[in-house]
Amino acid sequence: MWLGIDAGGTHTEALVGDGAVRGRGEGGPCNALRETSDTLRRSLGDASGAALRRAGRLRDALQGVCVGMAGVGDPAARAQAFSVLEELFPGVPLHLCTDGHVALVGAFGAGPGIMVQVGTGAIALSSDGRRCGGWGWMVGDEGSAVELGRRALRRALQAMDGRRHATLLGPAIMDRWGLAELKHAVGRVHDAPHPARLLADLFPLLVEVAAQEDAAAIEILWNGGLKLARLAVALLHPALPVAAGGGVFRYSPVTFEAFAQAVEKASGVRPEMARKSPAEGALWLATNR
Repeated sequence: MWLGIDAGGTHTEALVGDGAVRGRGEGGPCNALRETSDTLRRSLGDASGAALRRAGRLRDALQGVCVGMAGVGDPAARAQAFSVLEELFPGVPLHLCTDGHVALVGAFGAGPGIMVQVGTGAIALSSDGRRCGGWGWMVGDEGSAVELGRRALRRALQAMDGRRHATLLGPAIMDRWGLAELKHAVGRVHDAPHPARLLADLFPLLVEVAAQEDAAAIEILWNGGLKLARLAVALLHPALPVAAGGGVFRYSPVTFEAFAQAVEKASGVRPEMARKSPAEGALWLATNR
């Protein structure tokens, strides 16, 4: 029995399998750069524990574990994460890699391709080891849920100032956060212990407002897709199949269509949504190492 875990910035998914998936579990945030060891331990423990219970197995039945985790490109963060994994799975062979890598394997297995994975963060990886983006929400991650949420709030504030046309985003944000006035949203973000997570939580609201044909919301989602296309195009030498994955593409058809059209126009390659999840990629790696 093997365990594969996709440990992302806001959500963790674990799969237990033996050639077929036997159990699935979920947990909280798992960015090794942002979260404490206690949070990593809790999120990984919740997800793996639930998957094992649903499979009817104990931890001592595990023959290998693969975890794809956000933030482990940083050496200190990687060391912290690996220490937590050794505590959770003593004596079990462990493989720790980035969450982007398990997404790439989920999309293409051992085959060639480019994966653009977009959730809390945004990164493109190719099967030959190249990457583009994935530099974190403070300096990069264009097109991610965090950036799209931030742009939604920014556009709402600009409309409040009279600098941009009216949009439904302002009232929607006030309602979601329970604010009497939109200006209080600024303090909410600055005072948040995890501002990136708070901004990413505005992404589903942005999609809801876009579904009401709000021009500002649609523009933000469309432009996000164009930015994400640049990640793929930067790696399309030589031309490779392109897959898209993550919550932003999954929940925003507008963003995916902008992305797909731009990549196809630049390269002649039409991207597709990844057929398998990052957690399935992690399970494949655990089983086949």
